[in-house]
Formats: sequence, C-alpha cells, structure tokens
Amino acid sequence: MTRLTDPTTINSFETQAAESERSDAAPSCASCGDKLDAEERGNPYRDEGGDPICDRCHCDKYEGQCDRCGEIVEKKELDMHPGEILAFWEEVDGLEPGYYRVLRWPIYMDGMIEGYVLKDNLEYFAPLDEKGQHAADNAWTPGGRMCRACREEISQTKEGCRNE
Repeated sequence: MTRLTDPTTINSFETQAAESERSDAAPSCASCGDKLDAEERGNPYRDEGGDPICDRCHCDKYEGQCDRCGEIVEKKELDMHPGEILAFWEEVDGLEPGYYRVLRWPIYMDGMIEGYVLKDNLEYFAPLDEKGQHAADNAWTPGGRMCRACREEISQTKEGCRNE
C-alpha cells in the first residue's frame, strides 16, 4: 500500500471522498435521472452527448442479447439487414423452424389485430443446429436475432456441408 505524505493530496482525497458520500453531490444519469453509484461515478458510461449514464440505461440503449448463444453484444451487431441470417424457433405462417436469409425488407407486417411474416422476403437457409434447438427450447418469441459470431458460424457450417 502506498502511503501519501503530501497534506494537500490527503485533503484532496478526503474532500473527494466526502463529496462522493453525499448523495446530493452525486451526479445523475442523463437518461433516467437516477443518482450514479460509486462505481458508475468512477468510470461512467457516456451517451452520445458525452453525459454520464448509469449501467442500466447503457445496457438498455446500447446492448442486447443474442437469442442463439446468449452473449451480450452491442445492439448494432444484432441489427438485421438484407443478406443477414435470422432464426425462426417455431413454425410461423407456414415457415418451418430454421435459419432464413433476409432478401429484402420488410419481413414482418404488424396489424392492429394480428401480424404476419412476408415469406417472399425470406429464403430458407438451414435447419436449426444444436445451439438453435437449445435456443428454441428456451425462446419466448417465435423468432430471434443473432450476433455476428452466430451468423458466421451458421454460414460456415452450411458452406462446409456444400463442399463435402
């Protein structure tokens, strides 16, 4: 442990500690307004404007979970674009469970009473593999978004099957 002998440094640390203990001195999350805890104040996440935000708001806004492997990744990695692969864990509008390539948008129409999948905008790519089956068993939605690593793994597995 390093011993501090400079009285101005010690006073500075004491002042900072006293200020951080006072809840009214703690900065607030720019998104939800909650006070940042000690850990968040030490190294806060920042929003686009550079203002500090709490861990919960950062996760809600910038992170998402891959429905296939469960990894937490940046939400932009889960965004779907034409050419990407998505999963249907169960039969939906006549589409069997499996992986599908998005040909064009939109892929889903949502009406006031019901929604439906635009099958012509999807192309069957591959059946669910072991990880997909596991995801299907635990899914609470009929389809799911996948991280880049899962999409690449599925694409490589399919390519490997074609070359054998």
